[in-house]
Amino acid sequence: IEGVTIVHGNGGDVKALGINAKCCLRIAGADPNLQVYLGSSDPVEYVKLDASNLQGVNVHGPDGLGEMRPALEPSDEEFPDTSAADFIYERCAAKSGQITLVTLGPLTNIALALKKHPDLVEHVKSVVIMGGAVLEKRGNRTPSAEANFACDPIAAQQVLRAGFKEVVLAPLDLTHKLDLIGLRTKLGEMG
Repeated sequence: IEGVTIVHGNGGDVKALGINAKCCLRIAGADPNLQVYLGSSDPVEYVKLDASNLQGVNVHGPDGLGEMRPALEPSDEEFPDTSAADFIYERCAAKSGQITLVTLGPLTNIALALKKHPDLVEHVKSVVIMGGAVLEKRGNRTPSAEANFACDPIAAQQVLRAGFKEVVLAPLDLTHKLDLIGLRTKLGEMG
């Protein structure tokens, strides 16, 4: 992992989301030197979608982690001055053809990096996107829109049409195929 970038989606306060990311990384035992870069608090362009105003706080609670956030450390509130979009471009250009971008939220930061640096597509090995609703054609934000794409549909369109060499889409449909009961049983057996 070269770095983690934060974008609006589960909330609009990217600093609070960045703090949560740092807490999660710490709990997961990630390298303490791994940097978290703050990105956009807003979509590339606002698009009105019916029922799309569901805020992350309604789903994930006021702290963004279901009221389970651990005590903060002083470093949890410190972030580099480099924006997420600039970090994405700078790292990909420095390691041209070696970086796979893995997205777990709206595609705003990549769209902003593309706007400033259209040659980003030449430097990225592949893009893996958790987003969209494809086969089942049902969403979790509206009847047909998945949350990550609904939060910034213009950014999603820009990234999907940008011309990246390889794009892997992991749509919402995949999450419906997960057997949570089987997973819980297996994890219980493992201790």
